[in-house]
Amino acid sequence: MNTKGPGDESDKERPFSFAELLRESVTFPGPTLREALLMHAMARIVLYPEITNIQGSWVKLGRSGLATAVQTGVNDLGGVLMDESITRAASCGVNGQTMSPDDFRSMGAELGRQVAQRTTLYGPVSGSAKSWVSTWAAS
Repeated sequence: MNTKGPGDESDKERPFSFAELLRESVTFPGPTLREALLMHAMARIVLYPEITNIQGSWVKLGRSGLATAVQTGVNDLGGVLMDESITRAASCGVNGQTMSPDDFRSMGAELGRQVAQRTTLYGPVSGSAKSWVSTWAAS
């Protein structure tokens, strides 16, 4: 494994520094859909029963990728975002900026799954909190 930093001409091995990567404009591709699905499926197996909810990111996987992830172990569709900006700022935002509760309900119906709004601790949502909580889990 090459551990020399960008521009390092010596044979001395050392880890990359984040500053060097930025200075040299070095970028790395994100995971493929297959790699992301494998990660979520393994998380379901390895983390159970300590962690029972595995979240997929519609921002990173896209709607069709998230639908596939639900069929391979994901049971949390993620949150409703008003204006997603983090992934976009990293030049990875190709899957949109918003996904409404109706979009999640539609996806759940297409997959034959019941979609329910949950708190961040996966409890039921009651009263006025329903308009503020943004976690939607496919159960």
